[in-house]
Amino acid sequence: METTNTTQQDVASAERSKAIRIMASSMFRELTSNGYSQTHIIDFSSELLQLLTDSLRRPEDANESLAKDILS
Repeated sequence: METTNTTQQDVASAERSKAIRIMASSMFRELTSNGYSQTHIIDFSSELLQLLTDSLRRPEDANESLAKDILS
């Protein structure tokens, strides 16, 4: 039973990783096709990382589950 559960978690994790890569590629294409420069995209990425950092520092916020997912 534990092996099946672990396998299902591995599959779900792999699917989520693939979805993240697809979202990142789509976002990159969307930004570049709308005229955003590499510098703009770096700035955008930095803002995302800052938001994530802030949410990890304040796990009592609504983003608590996000922080738990990332840290586990």
